[in-house]
Amino acid sequence: MGEHGDSEFAVWSHANVAGVKLEQWLQANRDLNEADLVELFISVRDAAYSIINKKGATYYGIAVALARITKAILDDENAVLPLSVFQEGQYGVENVFIGQPAIVGAHGIVRPVNIPLNDAETQKMQASAKELQAIIDEAWKNPEFQAASKN
Repeated sequence: MGEHGDSEFAVWSHANVAGVKLEQWLQANRDLNEADLVELFISVRDAAYSIINKKGATYYGIAVALARITKAILDDENAVLPLSVFQEGQYGVENVFIGQPAIVGAHGIVRPVNIPLNDAETQKMQASAKELQAIIDEAWKNPEFQAASKN
């Protein structure tokens, strides 16, 4: 959840394997540990950098995501998808779009899926929102951005 980038985070508190909470599964299956999960998360989070280094851009991934969202809208699927959702106090965050699951139907976002986060995850969501807001604030200082936003 969070920014699609460096400050995104995994919601491990709700992860499960075949219905078994991940924490319990890890205790019973010593093949993986928390360090492995961190490594897995980092490799997924940073995959875009590898793709950009090899192909120059990630537009195919963006196209696939857009096609999936479009299908959910056109077919009125009420599918749960990861999207940028406007925050109106969820997780202590307001007035910024940030990544979280949402139900998508014929008219777009039907409603966000507000996963209960633990304290550490809530702090990560708030930190991610602050990073996004800082990027937005910086963009607004750019005269080219200001001119383009008037059109």
